[in-house]
Amino acid sequence: MVSSLWKPGLSEDEEEKVAAKLRKTFPMYGDPDNTKVISGDDRPLPHELRGRVDRWRIKIINGQGEQELKEKLNRFSTFNAMVRDEIRKGNL
Repeated sequence: MVSSLWKPGLSEDEEEKVAAKLRKTFPMYGDPDNTKVISGDDRPLPHELRGRVDRWRIKIINGQGEQELKEKLNRFSTFNAMVRDEIRKGNL
């Protein structure tokens, strides 16, 4: 997906739009205290959650379908914000 969206010569505005789409579609991992680019519930998830998030995502897709995941994701600014909400609810 990255290579299909990220083309040489993109303007700064276009690069930000691509980055926002990637953050909306995929979980981003890193230092949760790093707020240089994004903050709040959108900030990076700790690497230790990778396995849990992957298993949860597969469970949702297999049980309710990919469309359900997309609809759920539409209520959040990023995939990470959705993950943090699911953790707070005790679902993940």
